[in-house]
Amino acid sequence: MIRILIALVVFTSVAHADTASDAKKVTDDAFKRFAALESDRGPMWKAWDLIDSSAWDNVKHSRDYVIERKGEIDKRLKNGENVDAELKLDELKRDVNELDQEIAAYRSSTGGNVWKLYGGAALFIVAVFGMSILRFLRSRVRR
Repeated sequence: MIRILIALVVFTSVAHADTASDAKKVTDDAFKRFAALESDRGPMWKAWDLIDSSAWDNVKHSRDYVIERKGEIDKRLKNGENVDAELKLDELKRDVNELDQEIAAYRSSTGGNVWKLYGGAALFIVAVFGMSILRFLRSRVRR
């Protein structure tokens, strides 16, 4: 009987370590992807976020859900609730999957709008220089 209890305690501690390490690995990978997205955002991406920030807000809220879920897992592991922590780990993986989907949606939806902003800025610059050149040429022709 004692051997069974010892084996149970050993297996529980192994499951505890696996849950903690899995949760850390999953969140670290998710935060690396979020950091990569954040570092890839240029000035036009940030300008578009000022115009319509719904996609970026969705990404940040998904990141907050991952942080919240990781905190719940750490709290349950600290209290010795290993089974509940493993259930929360499944929810954490679901939240990380949703974060990845939000990141992909942000890249696709905002990427098209950013290209439109670049095109508009280029068109504006060409128009300003074109008007300046035309004005200069007209003043030369009059003389």
